[in-house]
Amino acid sequence: MSDSRTPSPTRPAAPPRPSAARVALKEDPRPVGEVDGAWWPRSRVLVDELRELGAGVGDRLGPVTRVGYSLRTWSSVPRRTTTDGHLIRLGGFASTPPEVVDVFGVHGRLCLLVVPPESSDADARRCLDRASAAGNDEDVATLLAGVGTRASA
Repeated sequence: MSDSRTPSPTRPAAPPRPSAARVALKEDPRPVGEVDGAWWPRSRVLVDELRELGAGVGDRLGPVTRVGYSLRTWSSVPRRTTTDGHLIRLGGFASTPPEVVDVFGVHGRLCLLVVPPESSDADARRCLDRASAAGNDEDVATLLAGVGTRASA
């Protein structure tokens, strides 16, 4: 018979998810090249990734108000959601390149390269660094060239 006063075993708390480490922006906000930086989401479920994306771009844009995305990349996305008390409108377009998202906030807009979630850490970091390098004007295909995926277990 168990004693109801004995605490049940609990799982250790998950480590906090870093945000800024998965978003890298060019320091100069003037447009140079196709993208203003890069974002490495953890999944392809856009609404699950918005809090972390918002944290990564918040210093530049303020609260995110709208995200434009490719219908070919993200599926089952509602037209709007609320994250951290802010309404975010979501718009999917067939014409949006699958490798980018357009993020709008109260202080402007950013076009971000989307590094595939399944990319290896090394490949993703390389993409984040290159896409956010000052003066980088490489196109999306060049930035993503050679990006592999994590090795299968």
